[in-house]
Amino acid sequence: MRRPLLKHGLLHFICRRLKLGHRGRKRSVLPRELWEKIYERLPTTDRIRFASVSNNWLSIATTKPPPPPVLDPWLMFRGANEFWSLSQNRFYRFDNINPTKKKHEILGASDGWLLITEHPGPEVTTQKSLILVNPISNAKILLPPIEYTQIQDMKKLVVVTLGDSVVPARVYIRTRMNYLYLDACIRYNRTWINHPMAIGYSDDVLVYDGKLYNLTVRRSKTSSTIVINVRSLNDAGGEHTYNVVEHKGFSGFLEAYLVQSCGDLLLVKRFHQRKFEVFKLVLVDEESLARCVELESLEQGQALFWGRDGCVSVPVGKFSSFEENHIYFSVKRLDQSYEIGAYSLKDNSIGKSFKEKHNVPQQSLQQESAWFFPKIKDTFC
Repeated sequence: MRRPLLKHGLLHFICRRLKLGHRGRKRSVLPRELWEKIYERLPTTDRIRFASVSNNWLSIATTKPPPPPVLDPWLMFRGANEFWSLSQNRFYRFDNINPTKKKHEILGASDGWLLITEHPGPEVTTQKSLILVNPISNAKILLPPIEYTQIQDMKKLVVVTLGDSVVPARVYIRTRMNYLYLDACIRYNRTWINHPMAIGYSDDVLVYDGKLYNLTVRRSKTSSTIVINVRSLNDAGGEHTYNVVEHKGFSGFLEAYLVQSCGDLLLVKRFHQRKFEVFKLVLVDEESLARCVELESLEQGQALFWGRDGCVSVPVGKFSSFEENHIYFSVKRLDQSYEIGAYSLKDNSIGKSFKEKHNVPQQSLQQESAWFFPKIKDTFC
């Protein structure tokens, strides 16, 4: 059963004025047309609550034009069914992400989807089922089972939709040394099949402009070289490898991620000194080079969210609790604890008031977390 989410926000106020219960009782007190007008005027977080109450309200949410980008990223705690909303200072828990009712583990998140599997038992080499779940719309997609040893050190999940469809067409799972590629066979009753890709070691992967970008950092004692391999999603047209042109400051960074932001391809680096740098990449096919243009700021209204599984660019509005031109990060320290904070690209500094402003739970300092961006989508898988 979908957990009701009417206890906070504007939607809760409306329901109280109409004397509706937390589970949306007496919803027929208003005709559907009026509920649609109410839905259109709700902020993003209340639209998510609206869709989570009942199938009738979910139908309204999915038949109306898509809502604006979600402005409320949540912290997802791996291995636990808990999501922390920084803007609302509260936990969300969903009972619908585990359809088998067995002990499960959340492996990763992408584009509003969660990838879960049964929790490993005594025989960790046995095959485990994989399920894509949208906890907001309650949509579920059963993927082919694979060996648990292939995903126990999963780094990143990438869910790809093609065209105007909201149904995932491909799923990329990045592990420590390779990728597991799953493709949708629509012509065979939407059956999913495993399609391994032998790419080798990789530091990040991104689907950008209809192509798969694979980033690798080659380190030596004196320098670091970044190589980007590009291939089409349908394996046609071959591959193209670009060497990122070195420049001052390239050495000494801890991690590097690729990011798509406002149509541009960005390279973001994190350093030991709790510092970040952002570059716009310009690919030169004739020379097989990727030139870097350092950015002092992001596009207007954009913020970056950095975590274990990559970096994402998200629009933030004037009513959001997040600020533009900031990098919000969740990283692991050398002492094995975790740090959550905000880095200002304008001041090149970390804000001291972040934890107080967002009331970050103590749990986030001991437990690994990643960013989750809830979205309202509907599928028929």
